[in-house]
Amino acid sequence: MKRTKERIDFAHPAHREGISGLTYFDGEDDVRPARVKQQIEETKFWIDRQKEEKKMKDDIDKKEEMLYGKQDIANNILLGGSQDSLMQNRRMIAKSCADTNKELFKEKKNRDKNDKDRENKTDQDDLNKFTLSKEIKWSA
Repeated sequence: MKRTKERIDFAHPAHREGISGLTYFDGEDDVRPARVKQQIEETKFWIDRQKEEKKMKDDIDKKEEMLYGKQDIANNILLGGSQDSLMQNRRMIAKSCADTNKELFKEKKNRDKNDKDRENKTDQDDLNKFTLSKEIKWSA
């Protein structure tokens, strides 16, 4: 025997009286159109809500992307400025090193020239002494 659900508002199927066409049978779906309509409305509501949430999420993502872009540009400008100042400092250091090297080269050149002049003078003095001593020996 098939088991059926008993409802409180209806008597047991065996004790019901009435015309069979108007009798409510267990399992009969009288509210199906209303239920389907409600499901369609709920589905539309949830779809609309999901669309709104997606739009809000996309707007938030777009704003975050714009903020990130602005921050990135600001960072690039700041980094570019610091890189420019770094390059300027490096150029100044290189120029200073070049100037120092030129001065050191001039000093070394002058020292070498003075040393060579001193050596030539010493050699000339030695030669003069030697020549003078030879002349004295020859003349004596």
